[in-house]
This record gives sequence, structure tokens and C-alpha cells, in this order.
Amino acid sequence: VYFWGKPDKPDVITLQFDNAFNEKSVKPLQYMEGHYLYLRCPAVEGSPYNILKEWHPFTISSAPDEAILEVNIRVMPSPL
Repeated sequence: VYFWGKPDKPDVITLQFDNAFNEKSVKPLQYMEGHYLYLRCPAVEGSPYNILKEWHPFTISSAPDEAILEVNIRVMPSPL
């Protein structure tokens, strides 16, 4: 996990997942340009950010041939 922006208030959160070839020369996830995945964050279910209990689609930011699957999430200011 990487945070971009101000230390106390990031603008973007980058999540990285290992997607390297295994010992059988197979990648765990097969995807192409434009594909997306659904994520949710159950750790914040008891917080004011209850909207994060739902699954949300995020575009995969990395290329299919890379060993790391990357998702970038823009942090939006709270309307409250």
C-alpha cells in the first residue's frame, strides 16, 4: 500500500498485489487492458465511512505482463 499526497491526507492510495508467474508458469490473475476488479474494505465497517462496506469497481492500473497487479484509488473529500 502506498499513499500519495500530504502525509496526513493522501490524494491517492495505490494497492499492489503479487501477480508473478508461479512454478507452473501460470499467472494467478489473467486480465487485459481496461479490465477492472471489485474491492471492499471491511476494516472500516464500524467507522463513519460505512459506504466502504459495499463492493466498488476499480480499474487495474498495471499492464498484463507486469509481475505486480496495481490499483490506484483517488481519495475524495467527505461531503460531511
